[in-house]
Amino acid sequence: MPYIMPQKEKRLKVLRNELEKAIDSIISLNPEKVVLFGSLEREDVHLRSDIDLLIIWKTDLPFLERLQVFYDAIKSNVAMDILVYTPEEIEKLYRKNKFIAKVLDEGRVLYEKKQ
Repeated sequence: MPYIMPQKEKRLKVLRNELEKAIDSIISLNPEKVVLFGSLEREDVHLRSDIDLLIIWKTDLPFLERLQVFYDAIKSNVAMDILVYTPEEIEKLYRKNKFIAKVLDEGRVLYEKKQ
């Protein structure tokens, strides 16, 4: 009898594959840093898990336009929640926003530009 992959394991594999494809598209936009957080980072996925990314990017674009640039580049087949902040915004948010601080302290850095 063939092995049937449990649903959670199958979802984890799908998310990892989509993340791998997304990272190539993200890096092509020259970000400063990309951080994975949420259920995929913890490998605690369920059937509706998505990919959560925090991207630090030098830009003058307004917040919503930044998001659109990355969503257009990625074209993922799974749900993704992307946050895109400038280095200056991150510096301020890190001190004032516990959520952002936790993402930066506990998330997994997938890419960081060499200085």
